[in-house]
Amino acid sequence: MKEYSVKEEAQLVGKHEETVKRWIRSGKLPNSYRNSDKEGWRIQRMYPLS
Repeated sequence: MKEYSVKEEAQLVGKHEETVKRWIRSGKLPNSYRNSDKEGWRIQRMYPLS
């Protein structure tokens, strides 16, 4: 399982970082967690994007 930052995830899906953060808050990315205030959100992917 690979982990991505919000910025990396936004680049992968072609969306803005704030959009990815909204997805996290709304539960659309259930495999995400907040490591710390400094590190921010991490998103775990079990499958690659194609």
